[in-house]
Amino acid sequence: MVGYLSLAIDDPKSKIAQFGRPIEGKTEKPVAYVFLSLDLVGSTEFKVRRPGEWPVIFRYFYAVAEREVKNVLPEMRVWKYVGDEILFYMQIPSPQHLAKFVTEAGVVIETITRLLHNHSPIVIGALAIKGVIWAARAQRPKPGPVTAQPHLEAPNVIIPTVHGDQEAEDFLGPDIDIGFRLGPHVAANVLAVSAELAFILLDHEDSMGLSGRLRIVGYKQLKGVWRGRPYPIIWYCADWEAIRQILPYDAVLQSDLAKTAVESPAQVSETLPLIMQQIGLGQFPGEFRSSMKAPEPETELRYTSISRAKLAEVHCVAIVFDTSMRVLAARRPMDKERMPGIWEFGCAQIRSTHTVEDCLKEAYLEDFGAKIEVVNQPIACYHILVEQTGKVIPGFIFPAFLKNESEDIKTALHPKKHSELNWVPVDEIERLSVDEWVPDARANIQAAYRAIQEHHAQISPPLQQ
Repeated sequence: MVGYLSLAIDDPKSKIAQFGRPIEGKTEKPVAYVFLSLDLVGSTEFKVRRPGEWPVIFRYFYAVAEREVKNVLPEMRVWKYVGDEILFYMQIPSPQHLAKFVTEAGVVIETITRLLHNHSPIVIGALAIKGVIWAARAQRPKPGPVTAQPHLEAPNVIIPTVHGDQEAEDFLGPDIDIGFRLGPHVAANVLAVSAELAFILLDHEDSMGLSGRLRIVGYKQLKGVWRGRPYPIIWYCADWEAIRQILPYDAVLQSDLAKTAVESPAQVSETLPLIMQQIGLGQFPGEFRSSMKAPEPETELRYTSISRAKLAEVHCVAIVFDTSMRVLAARRPMDKERMPGIWEFGCAQIRSTHTVEDCLKEAYLEDFGAKIEVVNQPIACYHILVEQTGKVIPGFIFPAFLKNESEDIKTALHPKKHSELNWVPVDEIERLSVDEWVPDARANIQAAYRAIQEHHAQISPPLQQ
């Protein structure tokens, strides 16, 4: 593995411990989380029109959003800032907490909007707030000696990261992506609720009467979600009779979802259970409830101030396929202290201000000139052991496919990173020399290929086992 790896480990005596192999032993049980996104609507135009004022307004938005969320939901933690969006997450101990979370999130949007208007009247009619709330089960692979693939009960994983100078968590997986995919399908002043979360609330008999405040306003295909089948877009409103007054006046003219919200939104209780059964998620509420538990303040909810020097990096690798189903391979220079001359797949380091997908895209474009599309569920995990300190740096391997032509890939590589580049046909991987490749290269290529098969319809026949 290369890329940013050599920059992340300062100790020259450190080594890569069984790169590419999944982490051994028992993993922690899946935990139920809920996520909240608060986003500024109209921010791009506002920046252009108000070049002198927007930084002050945006800083105020971040501060107020964090404060108001903490006021009503003290257990919430800031996940990350992405552009004009602030994301939170929270471990859920019971369905009652989920119901409270949804209602309080709706109130928070109203409160932040009012405070922004009072703080600076120039934002009235120019900026608004929208929100998305969704749920997912995630688990943390347990570091340790590497021997066998752990059984992950949830499709989403938790990785350590940093928020400011404090320990935090990042989340990867297809259920995590749902919230980001829903963002474009929610109007200003409105809170969107994922279908999975709405289904959990419906399944719980005492959900504070929420079912009447959740309505389906349309269906959209979301990238990488439900295998391309239409996804129900669900909005929350405390008073649906007032929805026309809540929405901007022109939303109905510009959005089919807003028009449906005003004219004929569907009750979730009448439609959603059947949809979830047909999509294969009928057991989701039970699985989610089984992952609910009271958080442990010492490890889950309390920020701990630590030195940046002690923070663990997190690395990510993409196994990239071109349209001919060949795998991108790069050879490490012979003068490397670790794994000299070994063939690998490239690498990136996760940064707290970027998504994993963005980190991979930037690194592979810079190192190889490769424009890639990342399949966001990792197919393997590994760790890097710094022997002198005992520090363990986690890493994850993702499938990806090339969006530009393989002929466009760089031939002049960075000499300190790679000495040679090659495209390896998938049907030749069984002939790879184990001694010349990173450990478990064959198994990881096969796993990545299977993931690409599921994600992409236009590919070659399955590998022969």
